[in-house]
Amino acid sequence: PVLTNVVISGNWSGNIGGGVFNNSSSPILTNVTISGNGNTFGLGGIYDINSSIPVIRNSIIYDEYIPINDYDAGSSEVVSYSLIENSTVTADGNISTISPMFVNERSQNDAPFTDGDYHLQPGSPVTNKGNNVYFAVGQTPDLHLITTDLDGNPRIYNGAVDLGAYENQITVLPVALVKFTVKAENNTA
Repeated sequence: PVLTNVVISGNWSGNIGGGVFNNSSSPILTNVTISGNGNTFGLGGIYDINSSIPVIRNSIIYDEYIPINDYDAGSSEVVSYSLIENSTVTADGNISTISPMFVNERSQNDAPFTDGDYHLQPGSPVTNKGNNVYFAVGQTPDLHLITTDLDGNPRIYNGAVDLGAYENQITVLPVALVKFTVKAENNTA
């Protein structure tokens, strides 16, 4: 399966794999947000078994007790330009664990729920951190016709794609302090 511009949240499993359970499957996830899923064993993000090798690109897996669990030696993942909670790997454009600054993040302890908001706040550290190449003509899978995010806003905004399902549509302008004046009043400044 190929998943693009998807939010997987608010799910609960009585066993394992509250968000995604891969059994002999190798999905390609591009600009996917997985957050706020849970299960009895705390394995709420992605659970891989029987040689599952998901490809995770421009995505966020955050606020999951164990974001990705590879049950057997044949299961692993290929991660690039993504934020995976508890990961310190920064190779292949990945971002070391830092809050993505969701508008209304919900914890896996809150699952199941329906009121999480996984849009990015202004100043989010995952803004413009994705790889535009995944949406270029001739790539596998071919996503070049996907030009918008989950809300229908331009997928590439301000020159680079953001991580996760939503493109941050707010531009934060730099502010420079031009003048600072101090005046004494009653012996205090």
